[in-house]
Amino acid sequence: MFRWGRLADLRIAAPLRSDIIHFEGVDDRDAAALLAGMVLEVPADRLPALDAHDTFYVRDLMGCRVVADGRELGWSGDVLERPANDVLEVVGADGVARLVPFTHDAVIGIDLDARSIELRDGLVGDES
Repeated sequence: MFRWGRLADLRIAAPLRSDIIHFEGVDDRDAAALLAGMVLEVPADRLPALDAHDTFYVRDLMGCRVVADGRELGWSGDVLERPANDVLEVVGADGVARLVPFTHDAVIGIDLDARSIELRDGLVGDES
C-alpha cells in the first residue's frame, strides 16, 4: 500500500459514485480510519485537462495579481468553499487578507497567462 511514504495505488471503487475510492491494501473501516486526516495529492501532470473556459484548478489561481477599479488590490490566496458561494482570498500589500465573492458577477476576468484576476468595479471599497 505505501511505498517511500507514498500511497502506491488508488482505484475508483464504485464508478457511479465519485465520492467512493479504494486504496490498495485498505480493505476495512479500521484500516481506512488510520488514513483519516491525511492529505491526498495528485501530481499535476496526472490531472485531467479542463474543457470549460471558466473552470480552473485552485492551484492555478493562487498567486495571481488581483485588480479592480483600475488599481491593484493584491494577490490571490486560496479559494474557500462557503455555503452560499466560494470566496477568493485577496492578500493586500499590508498582508491583510480580504474575502470577495468568487462568482461570475464579482469576478469579471481571469487571465492565467498574465496571472491576473479582475474584479467588478465597485466591489471593493477604498480601504483595500
